[in-house]
Amino acid sequence: MSAASSAVDPLSPLCLSCGMCCDGTLHLRAALDADERDRYAGSGFEYVELENRLYFDQPCRQLCGTACSIYAARPKVCRRYRCEIVRDVETGDMSIGDAIGHVETARALCATAETTMPGVGMSRTRGLARAECANQLDHGDGGERAAAAARLLPMIALDEYLARWFRVKKDQAPASEERA
Repeated sequence: MSAASSAVDPLSPLCLSCGMCCDGTLHLRAALDADERDRYAGSGFEYVELENRLYFDQPCRQLCGTACSIYAARPKVCRRYRCEIVRDVETGDMSIGDAIGHVETARALCATAETTMPGVGMSRTRGLARAECANQLDHGDGGERAAAAARLLPMIALDEYLARWFRVKKDQAPASEERA
């Protein structure tokens, strides 16, 4: 989201304070629509093709801080996407101030998780780290299990918070709003 669009969109302060839908915190990747392959070729996106769908990885290379550098020309999946907090603000179930407070809490939880295992703020790394910790809980000695549990708890807290406040509930997401 650019500063110019900020004057028009009442959700701009929220989205500009967040960026978690694009920085790898919430999603591993996002699906491009079939007609967008040529449009975004050579634009800095890193693509992966899975099951005949084209995805670009997160964090998005077009993200500058918490703002999209191509906001006016962003992919359709980005235009359609609304996290749970944005949906709640749009329906009047939450104020922008409360939503920004949730963003700040999520960022603090992410920072805490990062202090125990650098890189786990990103969804992809967090999943691998959780699996590694689970393995250590299952197969490590007493000290290794305690250390693994200490690393795992902040990641669980972050994931639970993101699931509660940011991730769109599966039964509410339109089929066209695919993010992985």
